[in-house]
Amino acid sequence: MANDTTLQEFQNPAVRTIRTTGAYLKHALLQSRDSLTIGVIAKDYGFSAQRLNKLLHELGIQHKQSGIWLLYQQYAGYGYTDTKTYIINDKGHTRVHTYWTQKGRLFIYEILKAQGILPVIEQDRKLYPPPLKAFPM
Repeated sequence: MANDTTLQEFQNPAVRTIRTTGAYLKHALLQSRDSLTIGVIAKDYGFSAQRLNKLLHELGIQHKQSGIWLLYQQYAGYGYTDTKTYIINDKGHTRVHTYWTQKGRLFIYEILKAQGILPVIEQDRKLYPPPLKAFPM
């Protein structure tokens, strides 16, 4: 009976798509309105925010203007980044920061993957030490 349920689930095109391509997760992430700092994305690769910003600059993705990282025009307008303005003091001075959308995070992934750079979780585990064993209680 368990095999029948599994077969029925697999025959459902939506379930088959989710299980075989991860399209559902990708779609859900791309619909998210949340945005991330470059530092959060950098940690996926074991990089600092400065290193990832510099790499994206070297790859011709972004440039720094007036102290803020901005996408070059050919990448602007695709929803990869958001900017947010913050008031930094009681005199009304502001500071603008760039944040990456989930769509932008996927864009970075594809760009870096094409360069042979993968997130830590996708890298060869032989390069990393085994996890620490739990301490006995």
